[in-house]
Amino acid sequence: MKSILRIACPLKSRANCMRVSVLFAVCAMTGSAMAAVTYSYENDGKTYVAEVSAAETAISDEAIAVLNANEVTNFVVRGSQRLVVDKSCTFTGDVYVNTPVRLGAEKSLGVGPGKIYVTGSDIITFGGTVEKEVLYNCGSSWGENTKLGAWGGYGTATFKKKITSSDGSLNIYPWANSCVVFEEGLDVASTGDIKVRQMAGGTLLFTNAPLVSTSSYPIKFVNGNAPLVDSSGFVVHLVFSVAGNDLVLFGHPQYRFTYGEMKTTVDWAFDNSGMRLDFANDSRFDLCGTSQRVGYLDFTCPSGNPSVVTNTLEAPATLYVTQTANATPAAIFGGNLSVDFSGNKITTIDYANTARGGITVNAGTLAFSANGSWANATNVTVNGSAKITIANAGALGKKTKVSLAANSSLEIASGLMVTVRSLTVGGVKMPDDDYTFGSGTLRVINPGLQLIFR
Repeated sequence: MKSILRIACPLKSRANCMRVSVLFAVCAMTGSAMAAVTYSYENDGKTYVAEVSAAETAISDEAIAVLNANEVTNFVVRGSQRLVVDKSCTFTGDVYVNTPVRLGAEKSLGVGPGKIYVTGSDIITFGGTVEKEVLYNCGSSWGENTKLGAWGGYGTATFKKKITSSDGSLNIYPWANSCVVFEEGLDVASTGDIKVRQMAGGTLLFTNAPLVSTSSYPIKFVNGNAPLVDSSGFVVHLVFSVAGNDLVLFGHPQYRFTYGEMKTTVDWAFDNSGMRLDFANDSRFDLCGTSQRVGYLDFTCPSGNPSVVTNTLEAPATLYVTQTANATPAAIFGGNLSVDFSGNKITTIDYANTARGGITVNAGTLAFSANGSWANATNVTVNGSAKITIANAGALGKKTKVSLAANSSLEIASGLMVTVRSLTVGGVKMPDDDYTFGSGTLRVINPGLQLIFR
């Protein structure tokens, strides 16, 4: 059918009309349904309204022309169905999204100083670009009413300016193999949170400004049905390429970071000794050659599905951590990674670590259980009045250098002999010998230079 355009009064005189209706109906055969959008002016011609009345419908050329003319202050989208923005506009005013909006590939819903206000609804992109600042009001909803996402297989969706979320859950969907880029950060108020709905291979990337939240439970990870992992073995990827991300909690005791990979590509992407990280099975925290500071690491991993804190680059990385929870049954520190513990309680190592950096214990106790080891550690340094306890002979490797402060302590279980390369106590290097610590023995053997003749 042909398009029908009805004009109640000329555009030039719309300032004198309290409500001037411009009806543009596009009829499409979808069974018996008719796809339609009704456009109208409100508030003395300063607000332009798109009312989506049936099915998913593309915005009209006439509407784009009105917005590009910059003759209105506000653009309101409402109705019962989704509006598809399949062509870009240069509208500089405010946009009010009260019904779902979908951006086509490389399309944008306006530019300039205006903001986009989303109330209890969603913006989904097919690789589109959002040029305006976005303010989400999630309407006190803890379900899936308010969404931000990118459709899978359509490249990168970019949010150029800051996103602010308040009051309820903002549900982020990085659909399969898509990437959502936050260039100017994401700010979550104390009354809101973020739920990452993990789809196969989606990526969230934070670049120029950090993710900040004052909420007690700011970011949660929800699998829904069985997780759909991509070729890397992960469901979702989070990449922090900006310093200063500030969270109370990454993950949630009931919605842990599961089947996901988190990367930090700059130093101090996290610099919060009170931040808690909740990891579950087959998740990974890759420091990528950077230094980070976090609070409490909590691992809950079913047998055979460990979580890993690692550094996959050759450049060394250091993780400063307050404390780790007892892993159940396996969580592994790996790669060229040094770990610095500062918690004043007991941190139990009851799993085999493969990390080949140093270990520093500044407070409390680092306890190696009967199954715990860190055989590739280059240096073990115990500062202040901190302590290390060892319950198995293979807890440390023969190439490990041990340094104890004057008031620190080392306790080895009865009948055990632990062999290391060197021992320094209170700044004084001790000669090769056997030393009693607790009820066990520390054997110091430095093989020195060995010449092999063949």
